[in-house]
Amino acid sequence: MRHFLAAALFYAGEYTRAAPLFDVVGRDYRRYLAPSDAFVLDSSYHAGHAYAEIGEPDKALPQLRFYVHHAGAAGDEEADKVLGARFALAQMLAAAGRADDALAELESVRPLLAVAFGADSTQVRNLDKHIDRLGSLKRAQLIPGDDELGR
Repeated sequence: MRHFLAAALFYAGEYTRAAPLFDVVGRDYRRYLAPSDAFVLDSSYHAGHAYAEIGEPDKALPQLRFYVHHAGAAGDEEADKVLGARFALAQMLAAAGRADDALAELESVRPLLAVAFGADSTQVRNLDKHIDRLGSLKRAQLIPGDDELGR
């Protein structure tokens, strides 16, 4: 019942209430079920996305990582969700100040999107924009500005 309550809260946009409930439910499921079980995966997927929605990357990251790591064993039915989770993972890494890891995640997702949607697809072009933006931010952080050079 708690799983369905968490899902109802999530889909109603009550992410602040849904996130910790999915977290607890998922932890309980993991005590009795395999990591690739549909209920376990669903809990971590939604907990990660709910934490991301409320701006808590430190709580979203372990949930999204768990989901991505174990969803591969669940087969093709999770493939689309894995791509979305990896994109959310990259966003949370960037929000946590880990631009290198975020960029690596986005770059590793790109070939998967190209296979799924085509190299010239809107999805790949949008991902390329995110990669370029993140790369620009990273370069801007590495190159000292005029003020930092004492000019």
